[in-house]
Amino acid sequence: MARWDWYQSTVLVQDPQQSGLVDALLRAWPLSDWAPAKNLNGYLYGGQIRRGDRTLCHVCWGGQTGVNCKSTSDESPALAAALREFGKPHLPTRVDTCEDWQEDGLFDSMAARLIQYAQDNRLAINQQGDWVRGESRTLYLGSKDSPVRLVLYEKGYEQGGDAPRNWVRLEVRVRPKRDHRAAVATWEPGHAFCAAWVPDALKCIGW
Repeated sequence: MARWDWYQSTVLVQDPQQSGLVDALLRAWPLSDWAPAKNLNGYLYGGQIRRGDRTLCHVCWGGQTGVNCKSTSDESPALAAALREFGKPHLPTRVDTCEDWQEDGLFDSMAARLIQYAQDNRLAINQQGDWVRGESRTLYLGSKDSPVRLVLYEKGYEQGGDAPRNWVRLEVRVRPKRDHRAAVATWEPGHAFCAAWVPDALKCIGW
């Protein structure tokens, strides 16, 4: 089942505490705290929702419009749900959705079909990792500057340890242009797999 793996959005309020945004985020992560953090991306101030020494959500504000909130990996669904419940308008600047499988040989078959699709449709192709030995491979379709990018990688090798080596992840990374951000704010995770040329690419792998 598709789920968020990165969720970053600018909430259209000026102060995260006075607006009640921090309280909404604290409710999303029980037993968490609000603490100072580094300001990023030209914002004047930074804060974080944290539990112990783990950052659950990074927050920046001041000097630019709105309050930018970012959560990654397993914390992303909680941020998406919290912003929806908060109810104030927000404009996503990056959302990633992923699907996982565990199957021997799956990466090879999916990668071959996606590479063929990219060649046929003149999409940028970037291959990282050890494609000779078949280890720690990542396939990128679409330019890194494109609003939509499809990524296939061997998640098991990335995780290391006892993670199954046949663990494969397919990820859609969407950086919506300004005019599309309000619409993306209404998306469920699966909607990212319908962005731009992605549905046609998925047909090639039997989706």
